[in-house]
Amino acid sequence: MAGTISRKAPKRGDVRKSPDLRVLNTGRLVSRVLRCFTDELHVRMAAAGLAGIRPAHGVVFEHLGQHGARITDIAARGQVTKQELVRLVNELETAGYVVRTGDPTDARAKLVRLTDKGRVAMNLSEGIILDLEREWEVLLGKGRKREMIAGLEKLVDACADRDIGPD
Repeated sequence: MAGTISRKAPKRGDVRKSPDLRVLNTGRLVSRVLRCFTDELHVRMAAAGLAGIRPAHGVVFEHLGQHGARITDIAARGQVTKQELVRLVNELETAGYVVRTGDPTDARAKLVRLTDKGRVAMNLSEGIILDLEREWEVLLGKGRKREMIAGLEKLVDACADRDIGPD
């Protein structure tokens, strides 16, 4: 499957379905592209044998950091409730991707950390993401992809300057 975007329809539906993409606003277009990217990432991870990871788990992996993080910190960074994050961490812990350990700086707190299996999943996802980016570069052309990235980075910076969104 590497080298081409999967033709398998994602469970959440085909991102190309109506309304017509040409009449969607920028936010909806960006949302659909993100959904396509995320769905393809998870299709390929499942094909590689990493079961039990859903798109919702991305908030945990994205905000763990190298040495782990507290649930409250991950929830705040990921803009989800503590209760929702606990549910996601429980699922990932049951599947063997993360573990809770004591926080060396606060005996009352717990850190969520990647297990060896979790590190394998992170490394695999990073490789898949690079593959997807190369495929999109072929689809768009190197210059257009570079322009797209520059434009998205500028929008992210503008949102950060106005204190909008995560990070």
